[in-house]
Amino acid sequence: EPFSSLHIGKLYISDQSGDTILFAPRMEARFDLAQLFAQQKITIYDASLSEASFHLRTDEAGQNNIMFLIDYFSADKADQGTKRKINLDLRRVRLREITFSYLNQKTRVSGSNNSDRTENERQGQIDFGDIHASRISGDFTEIDFKGHLAKASIAGFSLTEKSGFRIARLDATAIVDTGSIELRAMDLQTNRSRIRDYLLLSFADFASFDDFINKVSVQANLDQASIHSDDIAYFAPALRQIFFDVDISGTLSGKVNAIQGRHIDLRTGE
Repeated sequence: EPFSSLHIGKLYISDQSGDTILFAPRMEARFDLAQLFAQQKITIYDASLSEASFHLRTDEAGQNNIMFLIDYFSADKADQGTKRKINLDLRRVRLREITFSYLNQKTRVSGSNNSDRTENERQGQIDFGDIHASRISGDFTEIDFKGHLAKASIAGFSLTEKSGFRIARLDATAIVDTGSIELRAMDLQTNRSRIRDYLLLSFADFASFDDFINKVSVQANLDQASIHSDDIAYFAPALRQIFFDVDISGTLSGKVNAIQGRHIDLRTGE
């Protein structure tokens, strides 16, 4: 059909300050414009990005550089002025070898992120105010931006963060909101761990991850999970001196510094 597919070379999207949000050497998409004029709706059946770079930033005032895009495409927001918004129905996204960076300039100014740490000191610990992830790949379907910041079914997601932490594979239904990250029907494989079933992380804001032990609440239903202390230390470096390698089933809840368990079946290595 005419006007049903698109191939773009060197796609560039900037924020309102002129800084790069997205640069993609190549993007492909299959879409339907039949409802564009009648319902202001574009349906994208399949979009793929390869070797792209995505840059997210929070400025000193706490403003996100992509919020203007989220506001525009959110169906729940009231229209401003007389222009009608275009509703985006995104069915599937495929990512291959993507690079992602996130810089929180607000925490850098406040000093809560201890930005003068050397690169060697940061090695082995995820700095949630200065994230750099590479080799990101995965398939996303059932995508929804209306009821949440983002919701999607994820298959074969993988990445490597500059700290050394690696997601070898993640399959789940993911729901991301301003105060929580929820993974349903989860199968997560990291450097030395494998966690299955359900995980909910609750927090005041994303800066809470800089003090993961004390500020992030965890609720997990574990089904024959394997957890290694080396992987926990990427999020909670204070636990780096504690070694464990366990198989665990049961329910965990609370902050890491005061975690509680129910119906726990725990097995340690020989």
